[in-house]
Amino acid sequence: MSDTTPRLLARQPTSFGHRPGLDGVRALAVVAVLLYHGGVSWMPGGFLGVEVFFVLSGYLITSLLLAEFARDAGISLRSFWIRRARRLLPAAWALLAGVFVLVLFHPAEIARFFRELPSALSYVYNWFLVLSEQSYFASMGRPSPLRHLWSLAVEEQFYLVWPIMALVALRSGGRRRLLALSVVGALVSLFITLVLYVPGADPSRIYFGTDTRAAGLLLGAAGAVLWHPSRPISGLHRVALTRVGMVALGLLGVAFWQVDEFGSFLYRGGLFLVSIASLLLVVAAADPDNVVARALSTRPLQWLGSRSYALYLWHWPVMVFTRPQVDVALDGWRLLALQLVLSGVLAEASHRLVETRFRRVHRRHPQVDATPRVPVGRRRAVVAGGFATVALAAIGLLVVPMVDPVAEDASALAMASAQDDRAPGPTTDDPAPAPSLSPDDPTPRSATTADDASPDPTEAAGAPSPSAAPVEERAEDDAEEQVSAFGDSVMAGAVPEIEDAIDGAVVDADVGRTSDQLVDLVAARADAGDLAPTVVIHSGSNGPLPKGFVDRVMDVTGPDRRVLFVNVRVPLRWQDQVNRALASGVANHDNATLVDWYGTSSGHAEWFTPDGVHIIDRPGADQFAAMLVAAVA
Repeated sequence: MSDTTPRLLARQPTSFGHRPGLDGVRALAVVAVLLYHGGVSWMPGGFLGVEVFFVLSGYLITSLLLAEFARDAGISLRSFWIRRARRLLPAAWALLAGVFVLVLFHPAEIARFFRELPSALSYVYNWFLVLSEQSYFASMGRPSPLRHLWSLAVEEQFYLVWPIMALVALRSGGRRRLLALSVVGALVSLFITLVLYVPGADPSRIYFGTDTRAAGLLLGAAGAVLWHPSRPISGLHRVALTRVGMVALGLLGVAFWQVDEFGSFLYRGGLFLVSIASLLLVVAAADPDNVVARALSTRPLQWLGSRSYALYLWHWPVMVFTRPQVDVALDGWRLLALQLVLSGVLAEASHRLVETRFRRVHRRHPQVDATPRVPVGRRRAVVAGGFATVALAAIGLLVVPMVDPVAEDASALAMASAQDDRAPGPTTDDPAPAPSLSPDDPTPRSATTADDASPDPTEAAGAPSPSAAPVEERAEDDAEEQVSAFGDSVMAGAVPEIEDAIDGAVVDADVGRTSDQLVDLVAARADAGDLAPTVVIHSGSNGPLPKGFVDRVMDVTGPDRRVLFVNVRVPLRWQDQVNRALASGVANHDNATLVDWYGTSSGHAEWFTPDGVHIIDRPGADQFAAMLVAAVA
């Protein structure tokens, strides 16, 4: 074998220097995540950027461990953990302090912050979310500003366990045993994912779990064992590496563009394939002399990549506290631009004032060193910061009641307003503004939309435009048509009004009901012969609609029933997807009609609870019922 031929499982070099191309990979991953959380409609798979981070972390950490083992015939676990703590903890503590300041201006968030703080500080936040059955993909009201820390918890758990396992494997069987451990572990993680996945159910358990997300980290580790970029390779191999990198980049681009979080493909091996594509891109980017690596090494991408950790930390709280038309009077691209600028400013401050200061230490070896020498002043600052955050956690555990976060969920407000003995209409002295439409742009814009040719929810065949008439303007008494209505927590807030306004109407609405659950319920009622000639469907408040939702409803209701689909007003990223799916689906069925709740409620902040989604009993529930009266008539 020639000197220019890459050797798999060959002796590891004793250092692993900075690779500019890997900064570019970080940049692509964090941009995908930011655009996904920013509601960009053409980036439904941007959440997969986290998987790219997992693979990259597994590759880098294992490369460092292998380099240290090759140089010192061992691994200093203490030094490794101190380096990881110095790299990650100061910025995370600064984030927690910043979020604490923010929640002081939002008193309703204080209890939840302190409830979640201990698990965030101990890096088990992902399991806190799993055990409390919280969803990553569908939630009402303001999401937790700490929600994104689940991925850091997964990585920290890996950093704690993997060095020990790697050291044992290297001492007992060398690199081959470490490779076998990595590959088998990744396959076990894939198997757990396949076993746990239930079609139609919320996949958050799979998304949050360390066991199910370890595959990406372990595939990255396997890649580090197989490939080290410092070894010279021939021009032919470099061309092959370039092509591999280009294919991997294209596959990830398609995944970011086409994959959505509820599709079965993702949890039936798709996430594993994304990890493999990510590994191929990482391998190509790590070699500095191929076309892909040079493209990923441009200055803008290096700048973004070097600040990717800070951007990831700060972008989520920024977006949580700047919800469209609820916290700020903006939406669409203007809001996204504001959020990105704020995130960038905070990330730059964190990078310069926190991360860089704690990483400037003397090193005997690049990337792998002994216990770092931190100046006394900085050491005291770290200790003080640690005590401060632990003190905040203690306050959370000892002083703040362990309230259920659902208590703050606006769906609880909607259910409370649905009780029969509620008081006359509540006052709305300071109502939260609901998303509005500009006169020249009838398309919903709470999330950024790139395709102006998308079907307009208000232009589907047969879609009525009911006016906000009072409830007393009811369907004619001689109309004997009965109605079966099915919905989620939004419709649940108007049950008495609907049943009073429409003769023979029976409403079945429940908090948190998914689209799949709704279809199953309608099918069961149809099979039992208990479905009225007119059916009203209101779904999509809790998350994106699956492909073919309207067709499935029409299949179970049959050709002889009239079916009304009510679109949604949800100032969250899936609003546009839901409304477009309903509009395009209804257009394919002669006996289906679109009812435009989005257009009807435009500009009426006083109809909604502070989340801008759920309706107040008066006038919101009255107007929702009046709209259905006009549609049924």
